Amino acid sequence: MINMLNKVSKTSKKLNYTQTALYDWIKSKGTFKRSEISEKSKVLGIKDRTLSDILKRFIELNLIEKVSHGVYTKR
Repeated sequence: MINMLNKVSKTSKKLNYTQTALYDWIKSKGTFKRSEISEKSKVLGIKDRTLSDILKRFIELNLIEKVSHGVYTKR
């Protein structure tokens, strides 16, 4: 049952507090490098692997686009 709840929350289109804070930062930047968002994520207490998952999720939700290796832009 708990595993099912985790799957529901991971596929939800809603962003949690941390993801919202990151996305607000992205909106202010437009185009950004992985190293820039990595610094911001450390301030928020997000580990690197979690940041990778969040970026992947943002891409799947069409919030950002990967332009090239390590470079992203807001959609």
